[in-house]
Amino acid sequence: MNQNSSKHETGLCVVNLPTIFHSFGGIRIDYDESWIREIAICRDEIREITADFAMLPNHVQAVVDWFREYERGEFKYPDISRMHFLTGKTEFGRAVYSSLLAIPHGKILTYAELARLAGYAKAARAVGHLMAINRYPIVIPCHRVCGKTNPWLYAFGADVKRELLRHEGVEI
Repeated sequence: MNQNSSKHETGLCVVNLPTIFHSFGGIRIDYDESWIREIAICRDEIREITADFAMLPNHVQAVVDWFREYERGEFKYPDISRMHFLTGKTEFGRAVYSSLLAIPHGKILTYAELARLAGYAKAARAVGHLMAINRYPIVIPCHRVCGKTNPWLYAFGADVKRELLRHEGVEI
């Protein structure tokens, strides 16, 4: 039995965010009855997945609402407890994600600066790894963290990272 076929209700929901993503798709939210499993920035598949937004579980609706506010330029800190994310399985991960959530929109840090902020000054590479495996992009704002040698490295591409940062008021 694969991970997606179980007795639990699972679903996909796509939120189209044309104000932010002018040239490509929106946000795909993969969820089950209890947790948000993953958020992804999608490109072509945006037209293939639909959801009845009136029927979404509360924790999924909280994520959709947050993205709508984000698109309007209302940069609020996400209420992770309402969104039911599976983050920070270790003390280090919790410290880094907590520190990452405190970075305000319009500000960029390096991996080393975030490591220091989280209380792990010598763990810049490990912070970079956590950013690379972040399953909740934008809400957990890994796009606000840059490497010294390649500041535009981003799982969804440099163009997406630039567009997100511009949306948040960063001069690029």
